[in-house]
Amino acid sequence: MSYNIILVHYVHKVNVEGLRDENPLKTLVSKIIRGLNSNISDLNFITIRTDGSIDSKIKSAAFLFFNTHQCDLGIFLADTDGKPSKASRIRSKVTQNCAQVNTAAKYAIGLPNPSYEQWLLDEENSIKRIFHLPGNQKLPYDTLSPKERLEKIIDYHRSITVPPSEMYTNITRDLGLNKLCRSNRSFKSFYSSLQSAL
Repeated sequence: MSYNIILVHYVHKVNVEGLRDENPLKTLVSKIIRGLNSNISDLNFITIRTDGSIDSKIKSAAFLFFNTHQCDLGIFLADTDGKPSKASRIRSKVTQNCAQVNTAAKYAIGLPNPSYEQWLLDEENSIKRIFHLPGNQKLPYDTLSPKERLEKIIDYHRSITVPPSEMYTNITRDLGLNKLCRSNRSFKSFYSSLQSAL
């Protein structure tokens, strides 16, 4: 069965953060969906980069989802930066706008807290396996923010022939979803949101 997905995610105007995250996010969504429904073999993504806050794109994304592309599932992803009010605001806007466009909307909301990198760090086993780090020790650089911490781990341990963006995808591909659900509340919420939408 083929499945068409709109993936709406944050891209900051002045850096490549969202561009670096795009393939890992697609990899993660594919991994979750195929794990939840083995009948879905072909996933087609339409990506909407927000060039700033996701807030300004939620309404147009909902319209594209239901009226333009006739997608099976809309996915809205945005880092919360540790702000519960941001998560509540985005969740409310997505719910409201999708319901206005189509009351039968199928969508999922992912709000990594504080950022997508925290999900990768909380699962930790994938990073340890890929970089051959000791399994019985904590990941290094725990005083840094999640983004800086993961970047430093990757920069220090990766082969210079593999770009950092590819390392993010490799780490994501190897994630243990059950462990991540146990380790991170915001990921568990996203996983449950996808499960309900399917």
